[in-house]
Amino acid sequence: MARFLHMQPGKTEGKYIPVITNQRVDGQCWELEEGGIMHDTVTPAAEVRLQSQLNAVQEAQASMQESQSITDQAVQDLIITTMGGAV
Repeated sequence: MARFLHMQPGKTEGKYIPVITNQRVDGQCWELEEGGIMHDTVTPAAEVRLQSQLNAVQEAQASMQESQSITDQAVQDLIITTMGGAV
């Protein structure tokens, strides 16, 4: 039996809830198979939104990595300063 994933509008505007059903739903709908998506029927507008969200996630990850590098360097500088002051 085929299973389908579609996005149902949530209570908050612009938010969606993933729903899995046994029937195909008009609009954004993905046919599922064991281990993943078999047939993708994303609308062009949804694809643009998904790509935009992916870009935002990638930018956030890059910012987090940069922040972690800055924090690591600050900790190293503090250790060196503390050890240098103690000697």
